[in-house]
Amino acid sequence: PEQVVVYDEKEGVPEILARSTMHNSIPVLTVEEVQKVHAILKRLHKKYVTKSSLHNSVDIEFVVAGEERRLYLLQCRPC
Repeated sequence: PEQVVVYDEKEGVPEILARSTMHNSIPVLTVEEVQKVHAILKRLHKKYVTKSSLHNSVDIEFVVAGEERRLYLLQCRPC
């Protein structure tokens, strides 16, 4: 699976930890898709993790599907 870290302090610039490839070393997610996912995840984190929350992170599963490469959220839960 893709492993990407995006630090807000670096203005949303993704740091690639590991890449999965579909074929011919083409990454599963483009940098633009990583940035789009980051923006969505940031909103979800803000919604589910508050200062009064017992949780400090969110476990999120998503899939990018179809020729149009639409993002679908499968699951989101505080952990």
